[in-house]
Amino acid sequence: MKFHLIDNIYEFLHPSVLKRVVRGIVLYTLVMFARLVLRKYQPHIIGITGSVGKTSTKDLIYTIVRNREFTWKSIKSYNHGFGLPLAVLGLSTGWNNPFVWAMNLVRASTYIVLKRAYPKTLVLELGVGAPGDLKQAMKWVKPDVAVVTSIGTTPVHVEFFESPEMLVREKSELVRALPDGGIAILNRDDESVYTMRTLTKAKVLTYGFSSEADFRASHNVFMYSENNELIGITFRVDYEGKSIPVRLRGVLGRGQIYVVLAALATAISQGVAPLEAVEAIERHSPPPGRARILPGVKGTTIIDDTYNSSPVAVHSMLEAIKTIDVLGRKIAVLGDMMELGQYTKEEHEKVGVMVASVASDLFVVGQRAAFIAQSAEDAGMSKEHIFVFDTAPSAGVYLEHYLKPDDLVLIKGSQAVRLERIVEEIMAEPENKEKLLVRQEPEWKKR
Repeated sequence: MKFHLIDNIYEFLHPSVLKRVVRGIVLYTLVMFARLVLRKYQPHIIGITGSVGKTSTKDLIYTIVRNREFTWKSIKSYNHGFGLPLAVLGLSTGWNNPFVWAMNLVRASTYIVLKRAYPKTLVLELGVGAPGDLKQAMKWVKPDVAVVTSIGTTPVHVEFFESPEMLVREKSELVRALPDGGIAILNRDDESVYTMRTLTKAKVLTYGFSSEADFRASHNVFMYSENNELIGITFRVDYEGKSIPVRLRGVLGRGQIYVVLAALATAISQGVAPLEAVEAIERHSPPPGRARILPGVKGTTIIDDTYNSSPVAVHSMLEAIKTIDVLGRKIAVLGDMMELGQYTKEEHEKVGVMVASVASDLFVVGQRAAFIAQSAEDAGMSKEHIFVFDTAPSAGVYLEHYLKPDDLVLIKGSQAVRLERIVEEIMAEPENKEKLLVRQEPEWKKR
């Protein structure tokens, strides 16, 4: 008995166990502080969830509504775990620095014990890493507006759930949490999202390309250029008998149009004038790594979509580059799509079939992405135009030598593959990488 007790003490004192214990205590304390802060200040909360486009939608909503009253948004993609209470408390992660975490707790406590200036509106991104994440968050985050972006048939994070339907149910917790006087903003083109309208008594507004959507994007989407450089896209949005033109700088893709539609629907539902909203959209600077148009070396153009990846997002970006007329080649650089579980091989192979009909050349990075390469070859792409790499840096070095003037390069992969390292290798302005690329913090650079 004595020896078992000593063994248990030694096990508890093991650094890995102590780290988990401390982590749990800090997380519990942050959530407790965040709950108390929300109860004290009672901000208006706009929550955004989905599997694609959450961060871009959150950032654009914030751009539109921030001039009306004091507003905060989730930092970067702080959307679950530590990220959500940090977003509510307006704090940044301390990474592995215990001093920073201690200071975070001190700063958080001041919102409770003192009367501090706190936002009237919070724009919060709400993610799901495991079953129960969003349901648990809704016990203390009480949204007034719920925005649900695209989920798709095989959404990211599905490997942690019994089925895609279970993940959809978890995402729907945001809509279920709405009060009767709240507003649900739902993607009309995504059936799993649209069915959420039955889960609430709140007002429902829909958006999409569907003729039945309340906020409808025209199917005539045009690329526009300045000084012979691709700049962005322009289209029209119809709602309540009105039609307004929208110009979106710095990005491409159907996914970005959904971002605009969701943000417009949200802003107008909150009393923002349409003209004011459109002007804010045209001033908006999209976040790094989300379909950003960047100049590349040798007079090439990069579509940097390296923040993350999923089947629906990859297909959307391939559709986007399919519609672009270029003088050079269309090169797809694709990395692993993570967290797909049993659907991994099937979904990568579907991408390969599509790539063969869109791109002239294919670079893949990662073990899972090798299924894309094989599928593209089986679909008719010449093996001489398919290149397989284990790491992003090795792919970037080869790609830099392979490029020719006027090539268009789409780069997209899940976070773990770190394809921003390829963009860094071939971008025309590497001196601005901290501003233009994702994951440039020192902690990320060490990984």
